[in-house]
Amino acid sequence: MSDFAKTWGDEYNKCAQPLQGKGSTRMPEQLAVVGGSGPLLKALVGVDKNDSSVLRAGKEREAMHKTLGKEVKNFKSAAAKYGKLIDVAVKKTGKGEKDAYRALKKLRAHLDNVDAMIEHHWTSNSKALDKANEKAGKRIDKERDAAYKAGKSDTEVNEDTDYAKQLRSLVQFPTAVKAAYTKAKSAVQSIKSDPTVATYNKEMNSGGRNYTQQVSNLIKLSKDSKCPPKVKAVLKGVEKYKTALDLYGNGDRRRIPDDTSDKDVMTYLKNFAKLLKETYPYAEDMMAYLKKHKMK
Repeated sequence: MSDFAKTWGDEYNKCAQPLQGKGSTRMPEQLAVVGGSGPLLKALVGVDKNDSSVLRAGKEREAMHKTLGKEVKNFKSAAAKYGKLIDVAVKKTGKGEKDAYRALKKLRAHLDNVDAMIEHHWTSNSKALDKANEKAGKRIDKERDAAYKAGKSDTEVNEDTDYAKQLRSLVQFPTAVKAAYTKAKSAVQSIKSDPTVATYNKEMNSGGRNYTQQVSNLIKLSKDSKCPPKVKAVLKGVEKYKTALDLYGNGDRRRIPDDTSDKDVMTYLKNFAKLLKETYPYAEDMMAYLKKHKMK
C-alpha cells in the first residue's frame, strides 16, 4: 500500500520551518503556503486509502482502481492550486531571503515529484498496463524459446531478445521517466539547499541513478538494429550524453569522496542540472512519439 501522505509530509515539515520564522521571512505569501497545504494532504490520504495495488486481480481491484483514479484526479486539482501558491511565494520572496527562497524552491520540486510518482503509480497498477506487460513478456518468451531451439548461446539469446525487452520497458516509460526526472530535479534543489557531500551523496544515489537509467535505455534503444528508423531519428544525438549519464548513474559522480570541496560539489551539481536540461527533451520527444505510434 502506498504512503504518499507521509512522503509529502516528511519533506513538507522540513521546508515549512523557514517559512514560519519571524521578521522578514514571515510574509503573507509564505504563510499562505504553510496554511494552504490542508486540501493537498487530504487528497493524498484519499489516494493512499484507495490504493488498488494491494489487490493484484479481480473485479474488486478494478473497482478500487477506478476509485483511485478519482482520488488521483482530486489530488492533481489540489496540487495545481497549491503549486500556484508556491509559485507566487517564490516570486515575492526572491533570492535575497536565501533560506525561505530555497525552502520554497525545494517544496515546489518535491510537489512536482510527488505528482509524477502518483501518476506513475496509478498507471502502473492499471488493467491495461497489466495486459501490455503480459503481451510484451510473451513476446520475450517466444523469441527466447526460438533462439534456444535454434541452438544459440546464452549471449546470442540475450542479443536476440534485447529489443523485445526494451519494448517492454517502454510500456511504462512515459510516467516512469517523468517520475525519474522530477525526482532528479528535487534532488538538485535539496543539494542547493545544503551543498554538502553528505546531502549530495544521499540525493544523487537515487535521484541521479533513476533518471540516468531511463535516458541510458533510450540510447540503448537507438543503437539496436531492430529499432525503427523513425525512432532512431527521434533519438538522434542522445548518444553523445552516454559518458555523462554513466558518470552520474553508476560512476564517480553518483557518490563523491567525503573530502570533496564545497566548490566541487556545486560544480558537479551544475553539470548534472545541465545534463537534465539537455537530455530531457529527448525523453519528451519519445513520449510524443509513443502517443502516436505503436512500437513493433
